Amino acid sequence: MNHILRILLVTVVACLLGAPAWAQSGKGDGKETPVKQMDFEGDTLEGEIMRPNQGVAEALLLEQQSSLIKVRKDFVDEILKSAEDL
Repeated sequence: MNHILRILLVTVVACLLGAPAWAQSGKGDGKETPVKQMDFEGDTLEGEIMRPNQGVAEALLLEQQSSLIKVRKDFVDEILKSAEDL
């Protein structure tokens, strides 16, 4: 049983390795496909040259979180008291 599985495995591997050769075209008579030639001489192209500073930039906008720094309501009063002590 083990021997049959090894033979089967070797056969399958050999077939898979030969698959790219089967996929090649059968036209091996030396004829090449004709080259397509395109003519753009009658066309006029107009546009602007984009410099690096004119490029498009994308950014991910994060949700604005509340600040951990809180402004004290009596800040001005405390400053005036400390100025009077001088």
